[in-house]
Amino acid sequence: MNLVRRISLTFLAAASLYGCGAQTDSFNKAQSYFNAGQYASANVELLNAVKQNPDNKDVQILRAKLMIELGDGYAAESAALSARNLGGDPAVISTLLAEAALIQGNVRKSREQVDAAKGAFAMPADEYRLRGELALINKEQDEARSLFQKALEIDPKDAKTLINLGNIYLSAGEIIPAYKTALLAIEAAPQKIGGHILAGRAALQAQQYDRTILHLEDAKKLDANNSLAAFTRAAAFERLGRYDEMAENVALGRKTAPNSPYGQYLDGILEAQKGNYRSAVNLLEAANAQLPGDAVILAWLAESHFNLGNKWQAITAAEKANKLVPNDDYYRKLLDKVKA
Repeated sequence: MNLVRRISLTFLAAASLYGCGAQTDSFNKAQSYFNAGQYASANVELLNAVKQNPDNKDVQILRAKLMIELGDGYAAESAALSARNLGGDPAVISTLLAEAALIQGNVRKSREQVDAAKGAFAMPADEYRLRGELALINKEQDEARSLFQKALEIDPKDAKTLINLGNIYLSAGEIIPAYKTALLAIEAAPQKIGGHILAGRAALQAQQYDRTILHLEDAKKLDANNSLAAFTRAAAFERLGRYDEMAENVALGRKTAPNSPYGQYLDGILEAQKGNYRSAVNLLEAANAQLPGDAVILAWLAESHFNLGNKWQAITAAEKANKLVPNDDYYRKLLDKVKA
């Protein structure tokens, strides 16, 4: 009888540890990996934690957060709903569901979550950030900028908001604010790849190509297969005339984003470098159709048409590039060359 009672007590103790809320070793490891930005390792440990303790709201909340970082909006939504059913904090759940819906591309659902939780977010800055992201989707750049700035007044070290604001600066041609904001994001959360990519892209626009590569090598350490980082590195290598390294990075980016117009335009440059101008024109025209208004693409298109003897197509592309960058000697000389 004592033996049975002792076994029962042992079982109850284990149940209280693993079935009723206490965290497992796998959960603690997953949390540490997540905080360090080691998302693949966090995912492995979290899968174990879910198996060991599926009815723990903290496990499900961490899973939702991890899936958001990994860009899986549907898995994030599922975990967030599980956490809600297990009694998770409604304010936290609303934020997670809104972010999951954004990743899914469901703007309406995301806005509904934000509106439903208005004024009741666990972190008030999250509401401004999410509303800013919704404004960005609606191409309301000024509204988004204002909302991100309000979010940063509350939480000046929120890396997501810093990265969003930095991208707005960059798209507006405000390179120095973009770069400074990227550095703040890296300082706040060095494990987030977005800050490193933003810094690299800003450095590229500032024609600081070696610095671009340094930032994007840091990004590569966090995610070796990130296509945006790979394509931006490739662009920097192109500016430096390092075409072998450019080709390596284009190929790397193409693995995860085979139909990206950035990959097409970079491949077009490589084809032009090899003298394969017909292939270059096809790739550059395809990229230009999806990325209209890019002077670099137009310049290479002009060069390729010129080398094929397509004078009028070359002039048209060069004139468009000159209108986009009117005071640049390179584009002016290119236009003079194709007109001659």
